[in-house]
Amino acid sequence: MLIKGESMKKNISILFIFIILCTVFVACSYTPPDDLAMQQIFDKNKSVFMELAQMKKKDSQVEWIHRSNNTSRPASINQARWNKYMELMNKINIKSLLSKENSVMFYPDQPMRSTLYEKGYIYSVLKLEPVYEVLDKEQSNAKPYSTIYKKIDDNWYLFFINLNG
Repeated sequence: MLIKGESMKKNISILFIFIILCTVFVACSYTPPDDLAMQQIFDKNKSVFMELAQMKKKDSQVEWIHRSNNTSRPASINQARWNKYMELMNKINIKSLLSKENSVMFYPDQPMRSTLYEKGYIYSVLKLEPVYEVLDKEQSNAKPYSTIYKKIDDNWYLFFINLNG
């Protein structure tokens, strides 16, 4: 009986290691959506992006808004407005909104979130730099802890943040 128990523990350990390795492999092999795909999503849903940016600017006292079952509604946002945020964010597959002084950052819901980078949309009333024609080519050259941009419309950019230090 003892041998069976040890064998089972060994099999469970091997299975656990296999699952960990598969997760690491998938996480490391995931690449962000390309510029063209993100531009197409923006162009198709520009009015939704604009509405969310305007809403978030009015609710700038709330730094982050997350579309998650675990997130509770901030007291300063009524239930109807919260529901509207969730509806619009779901429509364009945005997981989080972040308000900065003069901008709103849109973080897409990605199947495998990377800890090495973030790529998303940003609405900014200020001109952002550095701006590149194609982020897809530049992201591998981005300096650690830096952000680079691609302009996609008036006051709208794609951003890529290199979190790899």
